[in-house]
Amino acid sequence: MISVKYRIVWTMIGWVLCSSAMAAHGNAMDLMYEFQYAQLMDPSNEQLQLEKEGNVFIYAGLKESDIQSAIDKHYDRMGSMMFVNVVWTDEAGNPLTDPDTGEAVVDSDC
Repeated sequence: MISVKYRIVWTMIGWVLCSSAMAAHGNAMDLMYEFQYAQLMDPSNEQLQLEKEGNVFIYAGLKESDIQSAIDKHYDRMGSMMFVNVVWTDEAGNPLTDPDTGEAVVDSDC
């Protein structure tokens, strides 16, 4: 029979590992968002050249307010952009949330 102390120790280890994994996932998602936002709003010369050559960049998970800013600032580049999993926002640019789940409201198609 497994002792209570043994179970508590392994439960704590599992909790720490799961918490670390979730934090790493969150940080990776934040980094991906920041990368895509920078690519959208302040493209490198190389990216601009690729766009001129007809390449299309797919942006996933950006906020609707970010996309509106990009349209306002870079309308001439819109033909080189595709947006999927758009996060809908309120007038202040904050993500809208589902009142039942608390999750961000995300467009599930292109």
